Amino acid sequence: MNLMQLRFSYALPVVQTAQAEAEAQGVQLVASATAAWVEATTIGAADAATAAISAAPSYHGNGNGGSHGGDGSSREPSVAELTAAASAAARVAADEALTVAYQAHAAATVRRWWTLSGELLFSFSDG
Repeated sequence: MNLMQLRFSYALPVVQTAQAEAEAQGVQLVASATAAWVEATTIGAADAATAAISAAPSYHGNGNGGSHGGDGSSREPSVAELTAAASAAARVAADEALTVAYQAHAAATVRRWWTLSGELLFSFSDG
């Protein structure tokens, strides 16, 4: 950006302000996204595990393999197994939400930076 070099002392505060705004938005996003991720992967997983436990079908077989694979096992999944499965599902959903939020922030920052170049051009090109 040659204009930035020619009018450095005038344009630098504008660039620094835009940079500070973008960084502050990023810091705020990281803080809120981290809190949301922790909540979704702990409380959400516990709620999902409780729901899975209460809704889990009975796995008692009939002695010849039951209805799930014919391997002769007829045990019900443990609370730990259901909790682990729910926790994994909650992490996947939370990770996807984080990805969307971070991509949106990145796209908005790029758009703002391109807009800034035009603002600098029109503000400082006449000397």
